[in-house]
Amino acid sequence: MANAQLNFKIEELSLSNYNINLKEDIFDEDLESGPYLYFKCVITNDSKDTVTLRPSNSITNIVFSYKKKNYKIEVEPLPFVDNEKLQLSPKKTATLDFGSNLL
Repeated sequence: MANAQLNFKIEELSLSNYNINLKEDIFDEDLESGPYLYFKCVITNDSKDTVTLRPSNSITNIVFSYKKKNYKIEVEPLPFVDNEKLQLSPKKTATLDFGSNLL
């Protein structure tokens, strides 16, 4: 049985559409969907063994509180939505992008 060590890093985190004042005569569906959270994660295989990841079978949630209410939103890692597994060779990296409207 092989032991593997993975390094997980959030490389980028951005929040958009969080403070928008819509006027009555303007209609923009993208802005009305509320804040959008995007983050990019990098996973590095720091071991001597190849590691198999299954991002499409994993559950990832964004959990946050807003105005005294708790939210939990499930997101899927892109572009691995349809891939069943990802082989990560020693010292190699994989990037997982996540994004979702929050409210």
